[in-house]
Amino acid sequence: AGFTTFNEDRGEAVLNIFAVGVNALYRFNQFGRVKPYVGIGPSLSFLFASGTRDSANIIAPAVLARPLIDAGELDSFGRGFGFNAKAGLEVPITKRLSLEGEYKFSYSRFNVDEFRSFSDIDVTLRSHNLTAGLRVKF
Repeated sequence: AGFTTFNEDRGEAVLNIFAVGVNALYRFNQFGRVKPYVGIGPSLSFLFASGTRDSANIIAPAVLARPLIDAGELDSFGRGFGFNAKAGLEVPITKRLSLEGEYKFSYSRFNVDEFRSFSDIDVTLRSHNLTAGLRVKF
């Protein structure tokens, strides 16, 4: 396992990821007031990359002597399938109010045809989230 990074010092790149998923959830009821649960399910994720066409990757010395030309904006799009897995606890305080804590892991793979000087980019997204909250039942 390892990390792949890229660094470009000419212009900002923005990556936006939007994911839609469905989870099957199982709640354990044999632990009294504390209600643990687990869930897993598939997801469909969309990656939107935007920035300038300017790139600082693999530049020959002769190119460095030339002024940088603004090549305009560049937008790229990728989509991929993945999955979500989560586990949490719900602890009732009153009949309509409870505390909740959850861990969620998300995994998605994308392929972006071209972005800046890169082409055919495979992107793997792994996300770990811890959340805590107050649940109100209406």
